[in-house]
Amino acid sequence: MDRPRLKPAWHARVLHAPGVLWILALGVSVRAIALAARWDRLLADPDSYWRYARAIWLEGTYLGSAYRPPGYPVLLALACFAGEGGRQFAVAVLHLVLAALAIWATLACVRQLGFGRPAAIAAGLVVALDPLAIYWVTEVMTETATTALVAVFCLLVVAVVGCVRPGLRVVGWTVVGALAAATLLTRPDVGLGAVALAAVVLASSPGSARLRGAMCAAFVAGGLLVWGPWIVRNYRLSGALVPLTTHGGYTAALGNNRLWYDVLRQRGILATYRPDELRQLQRTLLRGFQGGRAGRSQGESRLRREVAYDRHCYQVALAAVLGDQGGFLRAACHRLLVLWRLSPARPLPTAVRWALAAWYLAMFGAAVAALTQATLERNFLPVAPLVLLGLTLTTVHVVYWSEMRMRTPLVPAFAVAIAFLCERRGRRGVGAEDGSSNTQLLAEDHGNG
Repeated sequence: MDRPRLKPAWHARVLHAPGVLWILALGVSVRAIALAARWDRLLADPDSYWRYARAIWLEGTYLGSAYRPPGYPVLLALACFAGEGGRQFAVAVLHLVLAALAIWATLACVRQLGFGRPAAIAAGLVVALDPLAIYWVTEVMTETATTALVAVFCLLVVAVVGCVRPGLRVVGWTVVGALAAATLLTRPDVGLGAVALAAVVLASSPGSARLRGAMCAAFVAGGLLVWGPWIVRNYRLSGALVPLTTHGGYTAALGNNRLWYDVLRQRGILATYRPDELRQLQRTLLRGFQGGRAGRSQGESRLRREVAYDRHCYQVALAAVLGDQGGFLRAACHRLLVLWRLSPARPLPTAVRWALAAWYLAMFGAAVAALTQATLERNFLPVAPLVLLGLTLTTVHVVYWSEMRMRTPLVPAFAVAIAFLCERRGRRGVGAEDGSSNTQLLAEDHGNG
């Protein structure tokens, strides 16, 4: 990939451009309203992230576990300084800061690509007003943090591509590698997409083979600097290689087992688990695990037991897939439909459901138009984050359990692609003499270091 043509002092123009503060204020305000409306949810802990965060803050440990990725609990531990009485307020502030960072980084990425102010405003509004991003800011879950990481990651990739100084490009790829590892340790399915994006951009970067080799080495070094301690820690506690989490086996078994295949066969492809069915599955998995390890768990570390249970769940999932290929295909279709559905399954007023469907239908339609335009122009950098993150996320959830919320971190990538479409439509009919035009983003060999 060639480097995009940039205008001078893009960062200053993003920080001071009229409208930027209004977009930030709008995004933060709607999230603050949502937080106020669902204030009690900030103490709920459906995935035990508060438990891990408190252990980090109070004990300096991660409970000897690798069941949840550590990235978000490390951030969440910052909210524990406020004590039990103030942690609601502290996590609300943390989430608002992360949301503002996601909006700003998206705006900066669009301006770094050389797009005009209307395109930047469109991108900022997409992130500021996205319903999923607004809803999940009220939950102690990974979506808000991962969305911010994706936005900053896209900004850094575009900035490094646009850098003309070889030394700075190498340093930049070190930072990109560190951020990719941080994303992996926050949401592994999204982090894999970040690694894929970096790999494609690196492979297509201009320059000598020596420079590309140095950039690749820098990317790997930056990633290992962040990721390496987690791998070493897990190996010391379990004696096994645990690069990400011990949760993957459960999510694979959750979406691939005989009970679930029967549910989909009997109640349709958009069925959901009933509470009793979910408890039955969990009991079955646990009984099978304990029955196969009778007398073997004495003195084992918690992480070693997690590794064994993870492998057991993968075996259950694999047996279900091999034993019922038709059931697997039906379940895979269910996961993809749920991941990319236009509105959630939960009961909502009809007007709200139609509004959500209209928003996401417009977003998906604009994204398809942007991909088509990029293909016609052979100008792929503005849409590369959406393509690679989207394909990776979709591929992962062909096998693993899926929910609509899991696509939330892709909102900044959608916004950048939509900004590209707005730029192209806005420039149609405008002469190339406009200095801010960026009609040959990837064909120019100019940039700012």
